[in-house]
Amino acid sequence: MTMYKQIILIFLFSIDGISAFSQKDNTQAFVFSNNVKYNSVTLNYINDRIYIPVTIENGIECNLFLDSGINNVLLDSSFIARNRTKLNLAINSHNKYYYTSIDGNYRFYPTLFIWKKNAERKRSLKIQIGNSIVFEEHPIASGKRDDAIASGIFPLHLLAKDRIANIDVEEKKITLLDKIDNKSDSIHFEMDPSTSAPSINTSIRIHANDTSYLLNGPFLLDLGFRGDLVLSESVLKNQLNKVPNQEFSYASATIGNISTVKESYNISLDIDNIHTKNATIVYSKSLPPNIRGIIGMGILKHINFAVDYHKHFFHYHMEYPFIQNAPRTVDEKSFGINLIKKSSLLYIGRIRKGGKADL
Repeated sequence: MTMYKQIILIFLFSIDGISAFSQKDNTQAFVFSNNVKYNSVTLNYINDRIYIPVTIENGIECNLFLDSGINNVLLDSSFIARNRTKLNLAINSHNKYYYTSIDGNYRFYPTLFIWKKNAERKRSLKIQIGNSIVFEEHPIASGKRDDAIASGIFPLHLLAKDRIANIDVEEKKITLLDKIDNKSDSIHFEMDPSTSAPSINTSIRIHANDTSYLLNGPFLLDLGFRGDLVLSESVLKNQLNKVPNQEFSYASATIGNISTVKESYNISLDIDNIHTKNATIVYSKSLPPNIRGIIGMGILKHINFAVDYHKHFFHYHMEYPFIQNAPRTVDEKSFGINLIKKSSLLYIGRIRKGGKADL
């Protein structure tokens, strides 16, 4: 009898040991090394955009929008004008170029070079993030932008430089590391020369109406795009012509124009080992050269991911597939503005008295 009890106890201990090992292994599926120094940056996540609080020139506090698809620090010209005494800056209007957003909305921001006031030379600014991260950068100035929260844009590749930037929207923090335990899924990326965004060469499988479509990369990882996925209209025409889509005209008071865009709703996507349902695809008339599509924050916000700018790897971990909040429907409540349907085109704008639309 004693022998049987010993056998049972050994069996129970074995099960307990296996369970403990399995649980430990699962909890360490995506772990960053704790034995190296790192900096942690607090982020604000508002309307599917990442903002980081910064201090400029030892006293001017503001928010900068974090973007992975821009080359330089960008400050709004209105912000520079409000703080021109403290910044001691002037804008050189003789040298200008246009920064074009890559989210398919065709937003052109007049961009000017910043110079030291009363001097014919460029001026670098001290930009501090948190208590220990300091940059000496020569920013550029943009014209009118549609962001009421941020005073400019900060590039992700500048923040991370040759390090690893772990972005966790749920925890509201960015951790800068020198090393990572490679127990995550990972995809190698290249820096896209036209946007400075990470470009991953992977495949996306699209599921719509019981049919699957396979698209091969490369795809940009763009923190500046609020949506899920951007593809070109040529892909819609040549490969996804059976995927349902709708055409809309968006009236924007901040940009001052009307843009027409095609969209597909409630799509299931498989991107490597990332799985999502109820995604939206926006079709752009043009994309950067050799780029198949753009993956935005609508998808990235659901996963814990890291961008390694030293070895050029995109690391991520998903414990389970995620589903967007609800299937997308087009109605007044979802947009917060009135909708007018005219023929097959849906105009979005405010309703004036008398039944006419302000577009």
